Amino acid sequence: MRSGEADPGAMVAAGLAALDGACLGVGQALEFAGALLDRVDHVGRASATAEKRLGWVRLATAVADRARGLADLLVGEAEAAEASERAQGTPMTTWLTLDERTGRREATRAVLSGRELVEHERVRAAVLAGEASVAHARATHRVLAELPESFGAGERARAEEWLVERARRATPPRLAKSGPELLEALGHPESSLTEAERAEARYRVARLRRFVRFTPDGQGSTLIFGSLPTAECAGLERLIAAYEQSERRGARDARDREALRRTPGQRRADALVRLVAEHARPGRAPKVAGDRPRVVVSMSYDTMVERAEQAGLIGGEACVPPGELRRLLCDADVMPVVLGSRSQPVDLGVTRRLVDAALRQALSERDRGCVFPGCDGADAECEAHHIIPWWMLGPTALENLVLLCPHHHRLCEPVRFWTGPDPGRWEVRLGHDGVPEVLPPDRVDGARVPRRHERFRRLDDGPDARA
Repeated sequence: MRSGEADPGAMVAAGLAALDGACLGVGQALEFAGALLDRVDHVGRASATAEKRLGWVRLATAVADRARGLADLLVGEAEAAEASERAQGTPMTTWLTLDERTGRREATRAVLSGRELVEHERVRAAVLAGEASVAHARATHRVLAELPESFGAGERARAEEWLVERARRATPPRLAKSGPELLEALGHPESSLTEAERAEARYRVARLRRFVRFTPDGQGSTLIFGSLPTAECAGLERLIAAYEQSERRGARDARDREALRRTPGQRRADALVRLVAEHARPGRAPKVAGDRPRVVVSMSYDTMVERAEQAGLIGGEACVPPGELRRLLCDADVMPVVLGSRSQPVDLGVTRRLVDAALRQALSERDRGCVFPGCDGADAECEAHHIIPWWMLGPTALENLVLLCPHHHRLCEPVRFWTGPDPGRWEVRLGHDGVPEVLPPDRVDGARVPRRHERFRRLDDGPDARA
């Protein structure tokens, strides 16, 4: 029967009545929900009214919020029970990324959200009942974490109740800023602080919240998100303003109409890029992984010598336009990389004993980040892992090194008196073609089929195929 031929509300009521008040198990309910989504009529809504469409959006959002809350709670409960460690020998964040449908950032978010839902009973109940969203829960946890240390258990319980009630009529961002109102509502002595004392408290909170994140948008740009304490951000703002005004004066003096037509936002962006370029001069910038920060462009040597008109790659999968490539070559450190038939580095000219700048660059060129499947750890945050441990006289050479983020480095590091392959731990090795691959422990896969990061696989390869 098509959905348009019956009253959906009556169908739902009939289905619930058939349960006769009984509750479904978590697995049953989720399977039933999945089966219902499989039955959605994706043809019959073509002629729906605007009001009907908006109603569907609101319903879908509410259902998604409740499903997200349940999913995060299940993650939190599984982590608390050490389920992933017991079943597969990995922390929960790693287990969530193994199917390569969940990125590391999303896995971390789910684990943190799950911990918070497990910790706060009233918030958990509100989310599962659809009275608050996961975003409300995160905001509530943030406010509760910032309460004065003098708050006792009873006061914290009252604070949680107040926040849950406030979540019904406040957006998550507004709820996250409601700390002062909460203190006043509870009549806490700290609500009578002087303005100077409040400013000091706000600064402590701002320090805890500081972060910077770079997110590629897939369209040739990188989005920059962040938060800094106002006092500390002021210096950055002044520097950018100085570069901005310098550029503007130069454009005015040169009568550069195109430069004068730039928006304020574009001028600030250009100023930030110039600030970075000035700081990246030799001797100015700190080192990263034993070498100064640099942009690496992979391309044919003949192409570089004859003409820089082919796009290259910088530190991953981002294409470089020809004009930018020529600009980079004007002030570049050239490191020859001989590529094999499948674009795998086969000769990087590294012979030194220590993981110095040249060897690290060779390792970065080959691995391009953490090699553990499902991990998106960037090259700059990774560590060089010895396949045969250095304390077992494993050579510090390209054929005995892989890049692993600190989290997966700990997961794959063999025990101190390592004597060979350990079927009880995750292991890393180089495949027959020199490509890094990871072997799961026996309890995860009795056959210990090697797994490769998706960056080393072709689109037509299977998830565990050899590249």
